Amino acid sequence: MLGWTGWWHADRWTSDDGKTDYLEALSKVRVPVLSIASLGDRYYCTPAGAVRFIKRIPPSRTTFELVRRADDGATPPDHMQLITTRAAVSAWRKVAEFCVT
Repeated sequence: MLGWTGWWHADRWTSDDGKTDYLEALSKVRVPVLSIASLGDRYYCTPAGAVRFIKRIPPSRTTFELVRRADDGATPPDHMQLITTRAAVSAWRKVAEFCVT
């Protein structure tokens, strides 16, 4: 927790010793990255925040998926509902497909 809250105070996302800048290191990612965000997530990882983060990785390495509604047509799931409920099973299918390709 000390390291995590330290990022807020320093306004930098770094290793505990400050030698590695994680945001800068994202530009060097060489593996495929899948990012999934939901319109229902307004606090933990808003779609706009997810896009700002994923844009730091080379575009040829990234896939971005936006969950616009729950699978039953209801409102889009929030952050935790994406992983703790069946509201976005279709998104999990995309994760599985991504992992096997």
